[in-house]
Amino acid sequence: GPALARGAGAGNTYFADMLLRSPNGDAATDAQRNEINRILITDLPAGKLGADDRSYLAQLVASRSGLAQPDAEQRVDQVYAQAAQAANAAKAKATAAAEEARKAAAHSALWMFIALLLGAFVASLLATLGGHHRDHARVIVRTPT
Repeated sequence: GPALARGAGAGNTYFADMLLRSPNGDAATDAQRNEINRILITDLPAGKLGADDRSYLAQLVASRSGLAQPDAEQRVDQVYAQAAQAANAAKAKATAAAEEARKAAAHSALWMFIALLLGAFVASLLATLGGHHRDHARVIVRTPT
């Protein structure tokens, strides 16, 4: 979803770097990393790497790393599995945080309701006592002696 897209944006190139590692140490270009991230972002929510995307990534890995096509496909599958696992872990963590926030909000709302109810009770009690005091007040007048 959108959160996954933000989490795997241009700043997060770990999985792209894993795919594009080469034995000669040449760095991948930002355009390659961004393209791989877009492919992963698109396919991760579906839970499966599309056949065309898998083939394309394997060709890219093979040409970049010098691996044979079957080895490149295996690397793509392994990295995709790790990316999916990371996405699922992030989703579970976000779900747990949302559940914790929901519980805290419910707890807070309950105590605010109790405080308002108690405040209303105290206000009505003191209004009754004040009215009684007003109606039955004794006035003491001192006379000079």
